[in-house]
This record gives sequence, structure tokens and C-alpha cells, in this order.
Amino acid sequence: MDIKKIIREEIEKLNEEIQSDLVLPKGKRVILRADNPKVNRGLIVTWLEKGGYNVEYWYKDPSKIYPAEVKIDGESITKDGKLVYVGYHPELEEGPEKGKSRIKKIRENKNLITEGTRWFVGVEMPNGKVTSTYGHWDGYPSYTGKMLKRYYSGGAGKVRDLLKLGKHGISSLDKSMKGGKGHSFENPLPGETVFYGRDRGDKQRMVRNWKNKDSIKFNYYGAEFGYIWSVKDRKWYVKDDSSRTGWKVL
Repeated sequence: MDIKKIIREEIEKLNEEIQSDLVLPKGKRVILRADNPKVNRGLIVTWLEKGGYNVEYWYKDPSKIYPAEVKIDGESITKDGKLVYVGYHPELEEGPEKGKSRIKKIRENKNLITEGTRWFVGVEMPNGKVTSTYGHWDGYPSYTGKMLKRYYSGGAGKVRDLLKLGKHGISSLDKSMKGGKGHSFENPLPGETVFYGRDRGDKQRMVRNWKNKDSIKFNYYGAEFGYIWSVKDRKWYVKDDSSRTGWKVL
């Protein structure tokens, strides 16, 4: 019996049965373009060395990754995911309960699916010194910027309260900071800001003092956007770390 021949024949059978349009090489970002002559868009898929896959959405230029809505089993997880990780399936188990959707667990640990749009928020005193803290989710001006401008423009006091409650970091910003009965990190009340310290018990201090807003290092927080309330000007300023422009009025 020729064992090598049998193995080779079995592999050939498998290759014939599995019809793939593209074979992903390990460790290489593969650019896929949608068949649309009017606009360039598509995905970048990477089979990771450690296992699993990264998926990114690009528009017009593959070097420009855009945020996109991420759904799992038909349920929206985030509106602005930029990097989606797809892991290998778990060990298969028998029984009707084992096949249930794990959407709840996924939502409880979103960072396993997609990176947040990191940001920071701070207050600039009349002497130019800035105190800031970290924010994790939905840092785009279309969300966090609008929230700050609409609900946190009443003066430095409210911004200081935000920094005080957010001294261990802000998970997601909303119109209220009250929390209240029934509010928690896992099950936040509608309209309530979620804090890593108050709502999850985190102890890592995320507040940082800076000489001025131009001395702030975005990579300290891994942030894409920064928001500063000026006590002197009574205005919000925003900066996009990916652009070459400086601080602008929000």
C-alpha cells in the first residue's frame, strides 16, 4: 500500500471539492475591489499569522480605511468599525443550546470585534494649560463632537465633572452623566455616559496634564480625535490627528 499516494489523492479530491475564487496567503493584506465601474471601493482581508482574519473597508483609495457599520447575525454592533477581527470557530459542541447566537457575549466585549474610535477630551485653562482624559467609542465629530457641543457647552464646570467622572477613562459619551438606578457598564441606561471607573470599577488613571493643547501627544491615548473646551473662549476645539490641520472650532 502506497500511503503517500493515498494521501496525495485525498488532497486532490479536497481541492476539487472546494471551489474558491481566491486563496489568501498568510500574513499578507489582500486588497479586494467591488465590481463597480462608477466608484472604487472594497475590502482588505488579512489572514493573520496568529490565526483569524482582519477585515477593513476602503473607499476610493485602498490606503484610506473608512468606518463602516458592523453587524453580527443581523444585529448592529457598531456604526463606525474600522477593523473587524474574525477568529477561528470554537470547538464544536453537540446539543441544541450550544448553537445559540453569542451576540450578547460579543456585545459585552466589543473590543474582540472592532477597535473603538479612540479620542480624548480636555479643558484648557486661561493660562493655556490643559487637563485631558481618554475616550474609547464613537470618537468621530459626527457623534462625540455633536454630543459635546450640544450637551457640554454650558461652561467649564460640566467639562470638569466629565473629566472627574472620567478620570479612569470614558467608554462612550452621551447626553447625561447621572447614571442612576439600573445603570451599569454592561447595561447602560439610554442617554447615559458610560465610565470605566464608576461603571466598571477600573483603577487605571487616564487623566493627563499638558503644557498647552499643541503639546498633547495623540499617541499617548492612541487617539484619532481630540476635543478641548477653552475656558477663555467658551468654545470647543477639535483636531483630527490624521489631517495636517491644527485645532479648529468645533
